[in-house]
Amino acid sequence: MANLSASNSGFSHIRYFGLDLADSSLPDLNDVGGKGINLFKMTAARFPVPPGFVVTTEGYRRFTTGEGLQDRIRKLADSIDPDDVDGTSKIATRIRAMFAETPMPEALAEGIKACYRRLKETGGDRVAVRSSATAEDLPDASFAGQQDTYLNIRGEDAVIKAVKNCWGSLWTDRAVAYRAKKKTSLDGLAMAVVVQQMVIADAAGIMFTANPVTGDDNEIVINAAWGLGEAIVGGLVTPDTIVVDKATGQVKEIAVSDKTVMTTMTDHGTEEIELTGDRVKARVLDDRAVAELAEIGKRIEGHYGHPQDIEWGVANGRFAMLQARPIQGLEVARDVEAGRLAEIERLRAISAGEQRAWVTHNLDETLKNPTPMTWDIISWFMSGKGGYGQMYRDFGYQPSAEFDEKGYLDLVCGRIYADPKRAAGQFWDGVPMEYALEEVLDDMTTLERPPAKFNSKRADGRFFLRLPTWIWAVLRSSRIQKKARKAALEKFEQEIVPEFLDFVAKARGQTLTGLPTGDIVNELERRVHYVMGQFAAESLKPGFFGGLAQGAMLTVFAQLMGDADGEDLGRELTTGLANDTTVEQSICLYRVAQGKATMDEFIERYGHRAAGEMELAQPRWREDRRYLENTLESLRGPNVKSPETRHHEQATACRQAEENLMATLAEYGGSSLYEAIIVDLKDAQKMLPYREVGKHYLMMGYETIRMALLELARRWGLDRDIFFLHLDELRKFEAEAERLKAEIAKRKVRWESAKKLSLPAVIDSAKLDTLGKPEPLDPSMASKEMAARPIASCTATGIARIVFDPQAAGDLGPDYILVCPSTDPGWTPLFVNARGVIVERGGMLSHGAIVARDFGIPAVVLKNATRIIPDGAEIRIDGNRGRVELVGAARPVAQEA
Repeated sequence: MANLSASNSGFSHIRYFGLDLADSSLPDLNDVGGKGINLFKMTAARFPVPPGFVVTTEGYRRFTTGEGLQDRIRKLADSIDPDDVDGTSKIATRIRAMFAETPMPEALAEGIKACYRRLKETGGDRVAVRSSATAEDLPDASFAGQQDTYLNIRGEDAVIKAVKNCWGSLWTDRAVAYRAKKKTSLDGLAMAVVVQQMVIADAAGIMFTANPVTGDDNEIVINAAWGLGEAIVGGLVTPDTIVVDKATGQVKEIAVSDKTVMTTMTDHGTEEIELTGDRVKARVLDDRAVAELAEIGKRIEGHYGHPQDIEWGVANGRFAMLQARPIQGLEVARDVEAGRLAEIERLRAISAGEQRAWVTHNLDETLKNPTPMTWDIISWFMSGKGGYGQMYRDFGYQPSAEFDEKGYLDLVCGRIYADPKRAAGQFWDGVPMEYALEEVLDDMTTLERPPAKFNSKRADGRFFLRLPTWIWAVLRSSRIQKKARKAALEKFEQEIVPEFLDFVAKARGQTLTGLPTGDIVNELERRVHYVMGQFAAESLKPGFFGGLAQGAMLTVFAQLMGDADGEDLGRELTTGLANDTTVEQSICLYRVAQGKATMDEFIERYGHRAAGEMELAQPRWREDRRYLENTLESLRGPNVKSPETRHHEQATACRQAEENLMATLAEYGGSSLYEAIIVDLKDAQKMLPYREVGKHYLMMGYETIRMALLELARRWGLDRDIFFLHLDELRKFEAEAERLKAEIAKRKVRWESAKKLSLPAVIDSAKLDTLGKPEPLDPSMASKEMAARPIASCTATGIARIVFDPQAAGDLGPDYILVCPSTDPGWTPLFVNARGVIVERGGMLSHGAIVARDFGIPAVVLKNATRIIPDGAEIRIDGNRGRVELVGAARPVAQEA
């Protein structure tokens, strides 16, 4: 193998690879980065790798030390305020521009040009230029793959420019903010760059030498599409998927897709062209080619000693391997079945031969797959000792010892379920009353009221002796609640909130960094007990009474005019209400978008909120503004109606419905009920917004809990892993760090694998064998018109956009119907441009229903909506009758240039 380093000083920062052109020794990872080292390893093992060279990390350092670039970068980096998103972005942009403007050191430039000329001699003038990061370059694993790639580069000067741009990609907005926040030293920062001969592929794709979905080591999975692999990576085409028996090379399964687009090479760069004719439906690889490719994959896996994710291309019948790396998430795929079986055994042990059921709880709408730390705190909050149980004690209830300790919620495969049996214990200990499962399934708020089904089997001989005491307790509780309902708002606003805001101000101002670990844990526990206990109990009460008032009103309406018309009237009378913090948040963000308020003003009021905010591991907006900054663009569109205007329209409609209430009741023969109804109506209108107000304040306190945990994470070097510890493990972490770090790693795998399981709304202990298996879709559910549960009136037609994470939503295009599992306040910006909302879970008092009603758009609940509605399909949503209709075929999202 030739080593040309000595012939020119510029070559000392360049390393070669390729079957006919390679350095004699294997380089170090820190010199050539991850992509580079794998290309060298495959070359050394004689795999078909297109030749190329790597400009090493020392080349980066040589470039940045010349012309004083490093000093200028350091000066700019030192001035960064990571909380100033605009300022950070401007500095990052300036640093990247400096890389482009700064001339390459002459010797290094000549070395790169000479290497490029040598590549031209061996096989063509087109090259791909790719960043090759070392582990130290990336702030965390989520940054991997975010550095730049340049294809079809031709000419010496173009290669030099592409290399500098790759180096500049170390300075993205996100990476710059992260380093500033962590005060990361820039001394060791460097980037290698791979320059590799382009494969003008007839077809390309990805090969996994173990099944990445199931974790099966006996299968190879190949994705294949016509042209360059960029069509697959960019999501422009659905590739053929081929499952191969690893031992025999035989095709086990094949799904041939319609391939309407391919990426090809032209003199002007890469270009997407439309496919027609036979190639649209034709197999990309025949059985012979599949077997040949699978054999190469087996050899690469054998060389590395573990399953690989391999990028490949084929030109003129010859395969080329472009990159190989370990399959990410394989340990998670392998754990899915193990986790499922372990959960089945746990539930069987709980059931102990008794018929039991678990029902999805409405907390699952806003807290999906909680981390262990979050679940410890939330499950305590929902127990008899936490704020939820404390509220019921304040109302005179006498919960059971089991409810005190465990509450009534269970985490099953990472999802939050209610145990109706334990839920009955939140009211009266020893009373043989229970919930009728069918009632719970129809309305989850049933669990907020005492159970009404008498179980004679649980009534012992002393039942009638104790009955008078229980009756007296029920009457006493009723009197307590009646009195508390009258005083709830005044007490909350005048007594509870001022004390709470004082607590938050002191907690935010407290310096934790100098405290001993034990004192920080003490402070954390103090915050948990106050915020999620004492304060939470009070914050729940106004919204609780608002729900009771609304429920009483709806019951009367349903008796008078039927369920559907009764719910419609109830929705009209409780929309556009005053003091809704979610509406105020939307108005404030809209004002920022219009230049009438600053982002700092928004953060001052709402910086403690976030999408997915019930998860403690989720950064608050105060910590990361990117989602908000991205949202601002959608709020500046020409056809965006102000949330304030929408709210005013809904408030006007509400007042009109109230003015017509007497006439409406008279129409149904219920005039005499007006006086009683108006009392409940006024209470509902005043107190329902406090479901959102209470949570707004609760999240302020929640942020202070997160702050204490982040300080522990900082001193232990755990970062987000702190949330995979349990609360009772914090005091012993320093003494048992290695053991607990190993436990964290296991928990993270199980947490990820649980998210891959498909779980039903109801778990029946008699049918546990199928737990976690995908639920077969009812064919009638995918029909042109589907029945749904209406939660916000009106009708609309638009383009269905399936969203699972609001922060990853991107540009949804105009006139869309938002389709998602559920929502929380962090989703509210997506409602601004939506024409309607479809959720899979929720009720009339869920966040999605409340916001949709205030925005004047329809909303319905449709089971499995994200599975049965095609993304991009034109649909009609009827929030009056509860219908979703497929109107037109799916069409792609219109993306901005």
